[in-house]
Amino acid sequence: MTVLNSPILTPQRRAALSGAAYRIDFRVMLTVILILGLVARAWNLFGYPAFSDDEGTYVAQAWAVRNGLGLAHYTYIYDHPPLGWIQIAALSWIPTLVAPSLPAVAAGRIVMLVFAGVSIVLLYCVARRLRFSNWAALAATAVFAFSPLAIALHRQVFLDNIAVTWILIAFLLALSPRQHLGLQMLAGVTAAVSVLSKETLILAVPAILLALWQNSHPRTRNFATIGFVCGFVTTSAFYPLYALLKGELLWRDRDRVSMLEMLVYQLFGREGSGSVFDSQSHAYETLVGWSLQDTAILIVGTVSATVALFIRRLRGPALAATIPILIVAVRPDGYMPGMLVVQILPFFALTTVGVAQVLATALRSAAESARFRWVPGVVGMVAVALMLIVLPRWWDSSRREWTTTVNDPLTQAAAWFDDPHRIAGSERILTDDTIWLDLVALGYDPTREVLWHFKVDLDKEVKQQLTHGWQDLDYVVSTPTIRRTAGGLPTVSAALRNSRVVVAFGSGDDRVEIREISRP
Repeated sequence: MTVLNSPILTPQRRAALSGAAYRIDFRVMLTVILILGLVARAWNLFGYPAFSDDEGTYVAQAWAVRNGLGLAHYTYIYDHPPLGWIQIAALSWIPTLVAPSLPAVAAGRIVMLVFAGVSIVLLYCVARRLRFSNWAALAATAVFAFSPLAIALHRQVFLDNIAVTWILIAFLLALSPRQHLGLQMLAGVTAAVSVLSKETLILAVPAILLALWQNSHPRTRNFATIGFVCGFVTTSAFYPLYALLKGELLWRDRDRVSMLEMLVYQLFGREGSGSVFDSQSHAYETLVGWSLQDTAILIVGTVSATVALFIRRLRGPALAATIPILIVAVRPDGYMPGMLVVQILPFFALTTVGVAQVLATALRSAAESARFRWVPGVVGMVAVALMLIVLPRWWDSSRREWTTTVNDPLTQAAAWFDDPHRIAGSERILTDDTIWLDLVALGYDPTREVLWHFKVDLDKEVKQQLTHGWQDLDYVVSTPTIRRTAGGLPTVSAALRNSRVVVAFGSGDDRVEIREISRP
C-alpha cells in the first residue's frame, strides 16, 4: 500500500501530498532542462564561436580589477559601466579552480555558464509569476535553454549575459505576490545593477515598471512606483558619483577622460549600423548572422511579442522585447550592437509560449461548442508541423556549435611566444585583446612589452611610449580583428605594411600571423 492510499490519511492531507509530489516532478523536469541547457553550452565551449576582442577586453578588465590595477588594464574611458567585469573578477576563482591553465577568454566563458544557469532558472520563476501553467513555464524555459542562438551567445563573455540575469531578478521581484515595498525597492536596485552591468538594459526598465504597476494594489501603486524609482536612482547614482569624485564627470581638458563626453559619443557619435532592410548595411549583416543560428525564434518571437502587447499579463515581457526592436526600426542610422539580441531572447521565449497558452485556453473554450470542435485538432496539427520544421533546424545549428573548432590559430599563436629561444624577451608585441592576457600570463610586461592595438593610436599614455611610432614595435600578431580595424588606426596600419610573416596559423580570413617589424 502506498503512502497516498493509506487509510490513516484524511482526503485533504492525501490531496496535499499528491500536489506536493506533482510539484516535485516539475522541479525535477526543470532540473533536467537546466542540466541539459548547461551541457549544450559547455560542450565545445572553447572551440566555437571564435574568440572576439570584446571578450578579451572584458576578461582583461576583470583581471585588472582582480589585481588592484584599476577598472581597466588601460585608461578607463567610461565606454561601459564597470559592474559587469567586476562580477567576472569576483567569479574568476571558478575557472582557476577547474582548469588554471586555460586561455584567458576560455576561462571567462566558464564564468558565463554561471549566469546562463541562473538565468534559465529565473526565467521559469518569472513565467510562473506571469501565471503560466507549469507545463507552459517549462516550455518557455526550454525555448530559452535550447535555442541555438541563445546557446552561441551565452557561451561568450558578453556583459549582456550578466545584465540579463539581473533584469530577470528585477522582473521576479516586481511580480512578487507579496507586493511588499521593500521588494519593490529591491526591484529598482536590481534593475540598476543590470544597467550598470550593461547600459543597453535601460531599454527594459520601462517594462519592469509596467509589470510593477500592474502587479501592485491600486491603493499602493504610487508608493510602489516611488520605491522602485528610489531604488533605481540611488543605485545608478554610484556610477556618475564615481566619475565626479575622479573629476571626470564633465568636460575639463584634453588630458582627462570624460563620462559625459563618452555618453554623448555612445548615443550620437558612433557610426550608424544602417537599416536592417539594406542588404549592404552592418545591421543587415548582424541580423543575417542571428538568423543563421535561429530564424524561428526571431520571427515567431517578434510576432508573439507584438501580439502580447494586447494581453495584459504579458505586456511587461512584450514591452521588454519590442522596445529594442522599435529603437532599431525608428533609428536606422543609429548603432546596433551585435549583442542586442541577448536581452531580447528571454522575453521572446516568454511571449511566444505565453501567447500560445492564451490561444490554447481560448481553443479549449471554443471546443465546448459543437461548431468549433474541429479547431483544436487543426491547430494541433499546425503546431506539430511547425515543431517538425523547427526542431531539425535547431539540431543542425546546435550540432555545428558542438563540433566546429575555430580558435586553434589564436591559442597556437599565444603558445608560439612561450618559447624563449624565438625572441629575446624585451620586444614590444602588438596584439588584440583576445590573447593580450595570455601573453601577460607568459611573463610579458603588460605596460611595455604587450600592447593592445587600439591603444597605440587612441591612448595618450601608450602613444608617449612609442616615440618613433610603429618603428618602436617588434612583432605584430595579425588577427582578423586587427586586420579589420587597422584602417582607422594609423600606427597599426603602418606596422602591418612594414612587417613580414614569420609564421602563420590557420588559413583564409581566420588566419593568425606572427609578423616581425622590418625597420628601414
